[in-house]
Amino acid sequence: MQQARDVLRQLGQTTAPSGRRTRSYLAPDQDPVKHRGIQKIEYDIIFSSPDYDPDLGFMHNDFTLSNCIVDNDKIVGLVDWEMAGYFGWKAAGEVHAKIRTPQRQSFSHLDLPEEVLDDVLFWTDLYTI
Repeated sequence: MQQARDVLRQLGQTTAPSGRRTRSYLAPDQDPVKHRGIQKIEYDIIFSSPDYDPDLGFMHNDFTLSNCIVDNDKIVGLVDWEMAGYFGWKAAGEVHAKIRTPQRQSFSHLDLPEEVLDDVLFWTDLYTI
């Protein structure tokens, strides 16, 4: 988990191009919901809330285990960059928590052992400091 947070922090230290002060996807699109398959809830989280992030930086914005290339238990690469852009930690964290990660209650009917459930929910709190 710590290595994943370190990767996120390193990406987030990449500042937006000169003059950019507001949230945006890396590939701007007038209607990302229609053209790029961005969920409306994600669009609302990113663009309907206050658009000032004191920590505006580059975020992958789809940082899940399935998008990581791992070698010898270390993250060595990331794929699936179409959701990437310039956001603050809080906005990216809210998208991650509400859209990208499974919720514990979704598995309650399966009566899974806690260690299995922990594996499934491993990255749920990735943006929690």
